Amino acid sequence: MDAATVLEQYTQDLSNLPSELAHLLEELRYKDMSLYQIRKRAQGKDNQLHKYIKQHGSLVKHPKEQQLYSKINEDFTKAKALQEEKILLSNTALLLISKHLVRLESDIEKLESEGLIAPDDMIDEDKNMSDGMSSLTPVPPSQSSTPGVIPKKRQRNGASRTQSKFESPPLSASAPTRTHRKKNASELNQTGEEDELYCFCQQVSFGDMIACDNPDCKYEWFHYDCVGLTAQPPSGIWYCPDCKNDQSVRKRDRKKKKVEA
Repeated sequence: MDAATVLEQYTQDLSNLPSELAHLLEELRYKDMSLYQIRKRAQGKDNQLHKYIKQHGSLVKHPKEQQLYSKINEDFTKAKALQEEKILLSNTALLLISKHLVRLESDIEKLESEGLIAPDDMIDEDKNMSDGMSSLTPVPPSQSSTPGVIPKKRQRNGASRTQSKFESPPLSASAPTRTHRKKNASELNQTGEEDELYCFCQQVSFGDMIACDNPDCKYEWFHYDCVGLTAQPPSGIWYCPDCKNDQSVRKRDRKKKKVEA
């Protein structure tokens, strides 16, 4: 195996990736538009009820109140289903990219270990790849329009208004600690703060969670499904896809491996 062979094979394997990602992004855009219409429709019904209360007082029941609430609940159910579909599409796009990056990383390490390329030769290429990948990180599913900056940890404030109910599916929340690499949401019920958001999907902790070994990781903990892991945690050091593409993390990992060797 040489660098030219790796490049040729990798280029060939990537030939279908742009069209696959374009299809997934188009599906996300379509679901965003559908979600916007659902939110608009539900908000209109909610405004109708509030307007009637302002005009007639809270003691006078709207003649179609039960029907309106029923329709609003139907919209909530549809919105939740759309959010879950968006999460699935985002994770699919992430896994498509991660699969190629993991294989490329493995091939590069083999070439370096065989002395066919020098580690410094890859710095510029890796930096460009890392910058490009940062724009492909899935947006939080609670966002239905233009994504914004997501803080490392964020708490959601409870609200009674209709619009707030669309922000994310109701999941039991628990905040993991970094005591173990793998945690189950049921084991974390007694630790941390409620409603902490984690992972690329920016959801609360649930199911099996794994911690990134990069102490500076902005997401820190990840759901197994979101990073394509099975029931068993990986052996040794594990980095999330974002940190794996970070040049400083790669260089630190190489130095650690050399010291251990």
